[in-house]
This record gives sequence, structure tokens and C-alpha cells, in this order.
Amino acid sequence: MLARLLLLLAVVFMPAVALAHAQLQTASPQEASLVAEMPSELMLVFNEPVSPLGILWITPDGQQTDVEATSSDTRLTIPVPSTAETLKGTHLVSWRVVSADGHPVAGTLRFSFGSESPAAQTAASGLNAGSAAVVAARAVLSLTLAFGTACLFGAALLRQDKCSMAVVCAWLTLPAAIGLVAAYGLDLTGRPVSSLVDFALWQTALSTPLALTAFAAVASAVLAIASGSSLPGTTLALAIAGLSFALSGHAAGADPRALMAPAMALHATIALFWAGTLPVLLYRALNGTLSAAELTRYSRLALPLVILLLATGVVLATVQLGAAKRIFGSSYGSLLLVKLGLVAGLLVLALINRIRLAPRLAAASASLQLAARRHLRLTLGAEILLIVAILALVAGFRLTPPPRASPPRRVP
Repeated sequence: MLARLLLLLAVVFMPAVALAHAQLQTASPQEASLVAEMPSELMLVFNEPVSPLGILWITPDGQQTDVEATSSDTRLTIPVPSTAETLKGTHLVSWRVVSADGHPVAGTLRFSFGSESPAAQTAASGLNAGSAAVVAARAVLSLTLAFGTACLFGAALLRQDKCSMAVVCAWLTLPAAIGLVAAYGLDLTGRPVSSLVDFALWQTALSTPLALTAFAAVASAVLAIASGSSLPGTTLALAIAGLSFALSGHAAGADPRALMAPAMALHATIALFWAGTLPVLLYRALNGTLSAAELTRYSRLALPLVILLLATGVVLATVQLGAAKRIFGSSYGSLLLVKLGLVAGLLVLALINRIRLAPRLAAASASLQLAARRHLRLTLGAEILLIVAILALVAGFRLTPPPRASPPRRVP
């Protein structure tokens, strides 16, 4: 069974493709610089290909002008509007672009022509309400996949018939996916919630890689529900759910992409395997039908998968950080450290179940069995809570560009 599962995952994930997150590397003129002559155009250079979403030029007198920028690979060219050509003082250029993986990136370039002056205010920012909404929607979608699609797989794997809550969670994947696309449309355009009635916003969001993630998530849920207790069908659904994590986002698109996309997909699938089987084990523990032999068989199946989970996690983190020391001093590194702490807690609880509770569950003494079942319920419940925390935390990585994408530090 394990060999077939790994073979299926390898076949499904090999074609997975995703692109990386863009960060501004250089600008001409430079940020906060003073120029004697107004340039004919501005140039922004990113570490990844970008497409313009909107450019707003704010002159020293506060006048705002929408500018049509052009992009060529990693370069964004911004023409100087006629209203700014001869106006001396501090100019602000608020830019908003979308990277090749669908992440919107925003910022403001400030420079002065002739002399400095008080700059007008701009609301341009890389983090807004839309970004926070995308993180929340992504977390909800991950939870529906874990306790919907993955739990239906767990029920089929462990031959558990009663999984009505898993079916409900699987059906919730559809509204969760719609919510993700809606939030992403708001994030892309920087527009208010009222603009959700605009078809153009949905068209923009649906043309991005994140929409593929939403479609794959819904497809996995529908397939899992339709498969019922069929292990091959739910296994394929689990694979598609894992693939959805590799269709967009930071990790899957970093070079070498031929390694990172499959690694991300495999990492996510094994995490979903863990998340989906725990509720079934807990249900068995609560109704007293979970045997020591069954728990041991599950542990033997899970062990090589956990090793793969850790190995793919090391690969993803190594590429994203670029250097081990970058885990400290960055928001990305801080989130990663918290995630590692939660995963370590999961491993400790799993080890307790395997080494201490499984033997006691098989003991001849009824009192030892009773105590083992009680403790097993607590440890399985704690593992589920930790997985919920991890899935919510992982969604937050969207707000923290990985250190590998950070612009190089300039040495004075």
C-alpha cells in the first residue's frame, strides 16, 4: 500500500509547476535620491518577472496621476507624466505589480527633483486588508482540505465508515475556495469589498496561479466525496489536495523549480495524510475500537512518510532561507521557528503514542488499557490542535517574503 501511494504521488507531482515571489531589487532614480534633471522614465528592477497592476504618480503639489507602465521580464518602466516633468520638489511614485506566481507586491518610490519638499501622503503598502483576508481564506481552505479530503482518505485507509463530519468539511471546500479567490481579487486590485460585484475583479483573480490552487482544492474535495470508502479514489484526491499547495506560493517556485515544486507537493500531501488520519484514530479511541495492533500498523506506515515530510521540509527551508543564519532576524525565519516548534511537539506526541501508549493498550491488565485509552485520547486531541495551529501559521508565510528574495544589502 505504501509503495503504491508513493508511486502515485511521484507520478502526480512531477509535472507540478509554480513560479516565485518578486521583490524590488533596484530603482532608478534610487529611493530618497536628489536628481538635478528629471529623468525621461523611471526603472524598477525585480528579482522575478512582474506585470503592472497600477502606478500612481504624486507630484509635490499633491496632484495624482495614473500612469501606464510597461514591463519586460524583471524590469518595470514608468514614463514621467507631463504634469511632473518640470515640477521641482519631492515626487512619490506608488506602484503595484503582480509577480509571476500571482503575489501582488506594492510600494512607493520617493525621489526629489531639484530640491526636497514635504511629500504628499500615499496609502501604498505591501500589506493591506486584502492581504490579511487572503491569509485567513487560505487558512480556512487548508483546514477544509485537512479535515475534509484528507480525513475521507484516512477513513478509507483505516476502514472507518462513519465520516459525516469529514463530508461536511469537504463540502465547505467550495465556499472556502470562492472566498479565497474573492479575497485575492481584492488584494490584487487594492479595491474595497464593494467591488466584488465587478466581474473584472473576478476575471483578474481567476487568471492567476492562486485560482489553480482553489480549483485543485475543490476538485480534490469532490473526488473524495464521490469516492466514498474507495482507497484508490481518496488517495488520488489526497494527491490532488497536496498538489494544490504547489500551484502557487513562495516555496514551490524557487529555483531549482524541478525540485521545489514536487518537494512542496509531497510535503503538503504527507502533512495532509497526518492531519486526515488523526481524527479517525481519535474517533476510534473515543468509542473504544482502536486496538494496539491497529495503532502499531499505523505507526509503521506513518514512519517513512514522516521521514519524507522532514526531508522535504529541510529542502524547502534551505532554499527559501538561502543560508541557515537567515532563520534569525527575519519575519519569515520567526514564523519558521514557530512552525518547527509545533512540529517538534507533534513528533513528541507521536513518539509517546508509539513507545508508551501502544504497548500499554496491548497489556493484559484492564486498568493499564483503560489508562492508555484515556491518555491516547488526550495525545491525539493535542496533535489535532497542533496541526490546526500549523496550518493557520503556514498561511501566514504569504505575508513574509523569504530571505532568498530579499534585495542584496548595499555596503557603504
